[in-house]
Amino acid sequence: MENLKEESVEKGDTDRALLENISRNPNSVQDCYVSYDFQENGNTQENVDRKLYENVSTENPISLEFPRKKDSKYKLEVKIENKDEAVLHKSGVEIHTRSEKTK
Repeated sequence: MENLKEESVEKGDTDRALLENISRNPNSVQDCYVSYDFQENGNTQENVDRKLYENVSTENPISLEFPRKKDSKYKLEVKIENKDEAVLHKSGVEIHTRSEKTK
């Protein structure tokens, strides 16, 4: 099985949180299973187990987007596996508004 190197792009705008997982291999096209837990202020908003994303490639990356409120704190845990259940990517990120003291 091909060992893929992938990169994640995480963005936190004022009204949305976005994670894109992009394969570094431009010739790779494969089906992936994505599991994730998205929390707002410690409460699970969305929990998904092994959702199928077909034909994932550099032109068709895995993209997760969630609504975001200015004063809320968010946590996203993500795992991406291939059809053989090999983990291709696993990460966690917290997104929150910067406090006045850290500006």
